[in-house]
Amino acid sequence: MIYVFDLDGTLCPIGKPISKGTVSGLRELEARGHRVALCSGKPTYYLCGMARQLGLSHPILIGENGGVIQLGVHLPPEHFYIVTNRKKTLSFFREKRAELAEKYGDSVWFQPNEAMLTVFPKDLSLFDALEEDLAPARALGCKIYRFVDCFDVVPDDVDKGKGLSFLAELTGCTPDDFTAVGDGENDYPMFAFARHSVGISLKDKGRAQVNVSSIDEAIDHLLKEEKG
Repeated sequence: MIYVFDLDGTLCPIGKPISKGTVSGLRELEARGHRVALCSGKPTYYLCGMARQLGLSHPILIGENGGVIQLGVHLPPEHFYIVTNRKKTLSFFREKRAELAEKYGDSVWFQPNEAMLTVFPKDLSLFDALEEDLAPARALGCKIYRFVDCFDVVPDDVDKGKGLSFLAELTGCTPDDFTAVGDGENDYPMFAFARHSVGISLKDKGRAQVNVSSIDEAIDHLLKEEKG
């Protein structure tokens, strides 16, 4: 089984460390013969350091909302894959980044990505203006996710479900081999792909098969289910 966990809002609050109890639970899943994957809007290089601190033997890193996949934590990576092939969209991202950099200057920061565009406004009053500036991406079929601290603009052929589908092909697995745990809208595609899904404080509880209020409850559920 591959247990796939969203990061921010799931494994830990935004900007906070993963708790010792959660780390123990992830290690226990691996000790029982399963693989643990971190699936986030963050780049895989960001996930590398976190995965090393977790002390997992063979973590899978799924970054940029499913747009890139890395097996293991070595840098440079031995196994690294970019899932999207939308050259027109990636070209649009480069142009849009240059446009926003010229317009907002140091008031915005761009996450270093391979497969999508992520913009962090340093001044929260810029959120609405940035959302309007990013809106043309929808004409290319892109999805725009607005979070408390940033925007993710994701190509039409990228989401966490498609990332898991790519990983399944890569590893010879099927949806039956996946359990997905997450807390937000961008986790819904991986819920739809995986055999089993656990939502944490979801707004739309119907998206997950099981709903809990914390990561501790989620891991307790997984350990009990696996044991049973």
